[in-house]
Amino acid sequence: MSPGSSSESRDEHDALGVGSDVLAEHAGVELVAWPTDERRRQQLARAGVPRLLIVAPDAEAPTSIGIDEDWVRTPCETRDVAVRLERLARVIDRLRHDRPVIDTNHILHYGGATAVLSRAQAVLVTALLDRPGTIVARESLESAIWPDGAPGHRALDGVVFRLRRRLAGLGLVIRSAHGRGFALDVHELHAERPTAV
Repeated sequence: MSPGSSSESRDEHDALGVGSDVLAEHAGVELVAWPTDERRRQQLARAGVPRLLIVAPDAEAPTSIGIDEDWVRTPCETRDVAVRLERLARVIDRLRHDRPVIDTNHILHYGGATAVLSRAQAVLVTALLDRPGTIVARESLESAIWPDGAPGHRALDGVVFRLRRRLAGLGLVIRSAHGRGFALDVHELHAERPTAV
């Protein structure tokens, strides 16, 4: 379990049974208490970290889940957790071999999921996908979106902000290089990131 998790989260994780944390860690998936840890869920989604939501017995099930997350209600059997983690592993594997595509209607298709984008968001993603993982200069992105000039100094930041929310849970992460530009990482998995020394 990650540092900073609440004691309620620990209690819900404990209800899964011994071995669930080990299974999740092995699969590169974070266990997240639902609904008590929604903020952490959103942070992990923005970072492209796969999640298994641990739903409290008396809580409503999540109304929507990202492509890289699943849920299980407590109490549950360890084998049920294992099945959910196996499903997530298959999705993650498919995402590793898939490439995001934007159709003519500004719909992003990736890993069996779709997201409807605005024209500006579609142009931004297309420009970032042309050079995945590479910082693309702000000026280049602004001129691609607004050939006649950006409508304001922070217009690009607004598009990126809304786009990050739209992409949460799809395994696509937009990184920023302060003042320089942005990069799109296609399913940057938490478990595969090098550890800072």
